[in-house]
Amino acid sequence: MSGLLRNDRLPAEIGNLLIEGRWTAHLDAWKSRGDIEEWRPDADSYFVNDLRLTTRVLQALHDRVAGEKTPTWSKDLLGIERNFRVLESGHLLEELIEGVSHLAAGERWEIYNPKSRTTSPHDWAWLGERLRVMPEEVGHALEFEERRALGQAVQKILWEAQNQEFTRSLQREMDDRFNISRAPVSAKDQADQLAEYLKRALELFREPMEQARQSLAALTPTLAEDDEAAREKDRGLEGQDDEPGAASLREIAG
Repeated sequence: MSGLLRNDRLPAEIGNLLIEGRWTAHLDAWKSRGDIEEWRPDADSYFVNDLRLTTRVLQALHDRVAGEKTPTWSKDLLGIERNFRVLESGHLLEELIEGVSHLAAGERWEIYNPKSRTTSPHDWAWLGERLRVMPEEVGHALEFEERRALGQAVQKILWEAQNQEFTRSLQREMDDRFNISRAPVSAKDQADQLAEYLKRALELFREPMEQARQSLAALTPTLAEDDEAAREKDRGLEGQDDEPGAASLREIAG
């Protein structure tokens, strides 16, 4: 959208229509993602609230700058994006830890269940891949000055977690589950150890995530501001009615 704002060769009317269309598409995508996250059986209520809050802030920004080329527009949007990056990275890490903890519970209670040869290795395949790619995802998401140190610290813990003996032992056990002549051996302790190790990284996110929520909340319009905006819009519509020709149009409509 910033490219459209800088394009002086584009007629203003066309530019405004294109920008409005992109705003509408992006806001719909944010609302849809919030709905999808809320519908999940294992929904993270904190992250759902983060999505709703970010959507409301983006809607407020759109209402404030619609049709304007304000100098702070790009800066405000960048701040919103960076705060959400922190929240989303923390959520993805929480999701990984919850998955590993769920695997540990299954290893404790369902080790002699036939699905221990199928479901557990399948779950670990997904969790192991998430553990492998998450350092790069976090590093990319937090690659800006204010949070670069946080990203590097979290990356270090995630890389170290992959090379711990309990992680390797867990990987070997899940690989051996496909050997039908070998009885499964519970990997509960290894999964518990991995979950505890990953919580070190999550602890680093606690304060930055709270700061990000506060920053977004500070940009959220209050109910009084919403009411004032609605009244201002009504006054604008009333002013249009007073323009020449408005009365005759009302008479025709009547």
